[in-house]
Amino acid sequence: MLIRYLKSADLKKIVPQKQPNGSYISTYEDIKTYKVQSEELTSEVDAQVYGADISKIIRLKSPLYELENYLYSKLNNTEDNISKYVIFYNGSKYKIKAVSLFKVDVERL
Repeated sequence: MLIRYLKSADLKKIVPQKQPNGSYISTYEDIKTYKVQSEELTSEVDAQVYGADISKIIRLKSPLYELENYLYSKLNNTEDNISKYVIFYNGSKYKIKAVSLFKVDVERL
């Protein structure tokens, strides 16, 4: 992984906040800023897995797998699951689709 290809990605947790009228709005709590390298998905296997959404999905990798290890620990946690996290990268917001020990697949919202 070359340093010149690394960009910043902000990991944020979605925190529901109750308003005076009883409705909830989503606010974001900063967790950490990671350096990541992105990769577009182009293989036939990825196309079969994600279908028409493949144009909105990118794969992120971080040095020493810091981001992957943090999110991987949240996979089977019922109270603090990966569905409660979003990643802000390159001016866009992404939700986390899949996590493994070596990669994170995210979908642009």
